[in-house]
Amino acid sequence: PLSELIEAATLDSSSEGNVTWMRVYPMGNSCNLLAVVRDENENDESGSYVLTLTTDLPNKVELHWGILKQGKRRSKWTLPESSLWPSKTKECEDGISVDTAF
Repeated sequence: PLSELIEAATLDSSSEGNVTWMRVYPMGNSCNLLAVVRDENENDESGSYVLTLTTDLPNKVELHWGILKQGKRRSKWTLPESSLWPSKTKECEDGISVDTAF
């Protein structure tokens, strides 16, 4: 269940990085989405983070996402570099976002 994952997400370990932010989003029908951000390299200033998304939704889910450059208005999304795309990611027709299947 998702409650076990939430508890596990709060535990820091050197191999997973320190949890810097965590939030549970209600998805309806008693289902949730857990978002966890970990600082991979807290000892350097590279700014490298890992975002893990976990859900207990029973059906297929896609994440629609893009990059918002710092200092830009919310309407100025840009296409993420393909090196950042997880597997099962495809570019959207709008040219500024991608969809990633869970």
